[in-house]
Amino acid sequence: MITITPNLDQLKRAKTLYDFGILDNSITQGDGSAAGAIAEICFFDYFKDIGKDIIHAKHYDYDFILTNKKIEVKAMRVNTVPRLLHHCNLSSHNLRQKCDYYCFISVMNDFTKVFINGYISKKDFFDNAVLHLEGETENNFTYKCDTMTMTISQLKQLNHE
Repeated sequence: MITITPNLDQLKRAKTLYDFGILDNSITQGDGSAAGAIAEICFFDYFKDIGKDIIHAKHYDYDFILTNKKIEVKAMRVNTVPRLLHHCNLSSHNLRQKCDYYCFISVMNDFTKVFINGYISKKDFFDNAVLHLEGETENNFTYKCDTMTMTISQLKQLNHE
């Protein structure tokens, strides 16, 4: 897991990254947009800083192109440091996105830390994820829509290759 402390420039860029209201099919009614924006900014900057050629595509189906692969960043707000048993979620509304990989990122509710938890190919995600149906409850959490999940421990860790 890679831990990033967003700086003021990153927070400002995230604030202007998505100047819109509520996304279509937004489970949180737009409440997660800021977390998604800071996750994307930190992901982009991380790879730029290590010298990788990365394109911020801002496409509905994927967020980035990195080493000719389409990467979709999935951000989740958290109030604790992520642990290996925590879930990475993909709502049923996003199952048809045309990406090669998902990268799951946790963002502290106060935006003081961003955690790049890991990545997985779209195929491996669908082969290994568990489907939770809308209304299902697990560990005091009720799923708001059909959701595919897996744990952070099932993700691959980023390396600099």
